[in-house]
Amino acid sequence: MRKIFAVGVCALMCCAGLTLAACGGAANTANNTNAANTNANANTNANANTAAQTAGVANPVTEGTYDQVQQATGLPLPTEDQITAACNATNIVYSSIAVTGEEPIAQVDFTADGTAYTYRMQSATKGTQATDISGMYYTWTATEAAKVGNLDATAMSCGEACVVTWFDVVPGIDYSFSAVPATAKASGLVGLADQLYTPAQGNA
Repeated sequence: MRKIFAVGVCALMCCAGLTLAACGGAANTANNTNAANTNANANTNANANTAAQTAGVANPVTEGTYDQVQQATGLPLPTEDQITAACNATNIVYSSIAVTGEEPIAQVDFTADGTAYTYRMQSATKGTQATDISGMYYTWTATEAAKVGNLDATAMSCGEACVVTWFDVVPGIDYSFSAVPATAKASGLVGLADQLYTPAQGNA
């Protein structure tokens, strides 16, 4: 009888131990799940905060139609008809660029024969000398004097890009026209710039 009783007690204790172990395992699983959820929420919040901070930075470039950009900057960029007549252009995009402490830049981007072109204009805010407004920060390996219309220009090139800049002193407008990758010769870019350029006051 005592032997049977002892066996019964042992069985009860084993069952209790298994129950406690199961409960402990469930509790650990629940804790791990909660911890994972907490980490996931923390990561989500961090990403959301980063996105919010990024979204809070104003983009200085505003795309628009030709008329909208001209109204925003007061500058007459080459029209789509001018661009397509000068070269086999696609992806023509007009935009204005806000510049702190200066007049906005008027810009038109387009692609032709695998080359990306950017034509820019800006009302001068730094006196009567030409200012490079191209935003091209290359080490130029060749520089040459050129003409766009009747205006003196400077053509610069390297293996990666080329740019031509000029200044119309009468209305006080800086110009730049760049290409990436570089055209075969900077003179080719100057020739295209000459086709796209229209004097703001008909003085060139």
